[in-house]
Amino acid sequence: MDNPRRNLLVLIGVLLALGLVMVYSASFVTAEKRFGSPTFFLERHCIYLLAGCMAFAVAAMMDYHYLARQWRWLLLFSLGLLVLVLLPGLGERINGAQRWFRFGPLTLQPSEVAKPLLIVGLAGWAVSRKDRIGTFRAGFLPGAILAGAAVGLVALEPDLGTAALLSAVLGSILLVAGVRLIHAVPAVLMAVPLVAVCAWSRLAYIQARINEFLSAEPDALGRGYQVTQALIAQGSGGVTGVGIGQGNA
Repeated sequence: MDNPRRNLLVLIGVLLALGLVMVYSASFVTAEKRFGSPTFFLERHCIYLLAGCMAFAVAAMMDYHYLARQWRWLLLFSLGLLVLVLLPGLGERINGAQRWFRFGPLTLQPSEVAKPLLIVGLAGWAVSRKDRIGTFRAGFLPGAILAGAAVGLVALEPDLGTAALLSAVLGSILLVAGVRLIHAVPAVLMAVPLVAVCAWSRLAYIQARINEFLSAEPDALGRGYQVTQALIAQGSGGVTGVGIGQGNA
């Protein structure tokens, strides 16, 4: 194994181990109160972590050249999932957002499945256009349409956090692939204010969250819960916190 891959694996391992510590430190009190076991959430996290590591191992053994050649199917499948979850009767609406498929007691969020597929698919598409990626009509325009369609579908759920993440990642792929800044920058400058105005005018919960954040007396058990908890945490532990495993609420 070469050094870059070894360093990447070490970094991933460190982040996973740190995540385990943080999950336990942040959840053991609530887990003990609600479920009678301080490791309840840690155990669930370990199950998902194991599943993720198995998927990582399988993906690492696959030839990425083969995956790149399947870009059409990867993009079609991922965009299809994002469309299907928005259809009435197929997608499950929870807390005002239609982001999930329900299979009995289990739920699946298609945007999480679509993330890696879109990354590989768009990268494969960029390779297929490597001789024309710097042009507007054959490079930037179709790439922007593919990325914009994925981001737009996720935003419609609505899931603006994932949409913003996809915007950054897919946009970075296009830039690294060779899309010219002279094409990308004007499009971004026009899109950002339009998206901001649309989100502010149509998504009431964004306005409510901002208003609660700015409120002198936030609704401690309602929309202002996160703000209130952040203030309590800041007041209790300052910038450095009270220490791992020392939280009591």
